[in-house]
Amino acid sequence: MSDVHNCDKVLQRVHDLLDGELTPERCQQLGEQLDGCWHCLEVFDFEAELKMAVSQTCQEHVPEDLMQRIRSALDAEA
Repeated sequence: MSDVHNCDKVLQRVHDLLDGELTPERCQQLGEQLDGCWHCLEVFDFEAELKMAVSQTCQEHVPEDLMQRIRSALDAEA
């Protein structure tokens, strides 16, 4: 099991990893930590599932009349 210091570093970067905002080298380093630490992997899996659930839930269709009212309001502000 990896030490707490490494876990803290990994857990601080979980969202960056999930969002694809890390260099390939940093992804590999974090992947190695995830492979070797069940705690980090458990947190990563939870965050990945949460991100997926939120993105699926937030894909509801916005009615066209609502979109038009929003556009009109934004145009009026500009």
